[in-house]
Amino acid sequence: IHLMLELNRKKDALTAAKKAIHLHPEISCGYILKAKVLNSMGKYEKAIKSYNDALEQDPDNLLTWTEKGTTYLRLGKYEQAVDSYDCAIGLDRSQFKLYNNKGIALRHLGYHSQALECYEEAVRMDPQNAK
Repeated sequence: IHLMLELNRKKDALTAAKKAIHLHPEISCGYILKAKVLNSMGKYEKAIKSYNDALEQDPDNLLTWTEKGTTYLRLGKYEQAVDSYDCAIGLDRSQFKLYNNKGIALRHLGYHSQALECYEEAVRMDPQNAK
């Protein structure tokens, strides 16, 4: 599926992801791949649904919570993005990008002091990647 996306064969990638889900609906990977394809197609609401389906199978998947938050950022749904990043941070507090992205969402919501706290934490964790 990743190669299909690199080759811009998005419809084929979506078909392959759907087939993976059909073959193994109990495994979150197919839903995550489907969401990735949908994101690449700009179908963010459908991607969110697929992330939710993945989380039903594996509620402790850090990547899924992270990507769901990023998709909410793209949609301008900042409160939902914060919620998703909070879930991800609850799973792994060592990822500076989670704090950075949560800060972006908080800034858009007008919570500037909370956003600044997130940015400061991200910089504290990884000063080399400070932006």
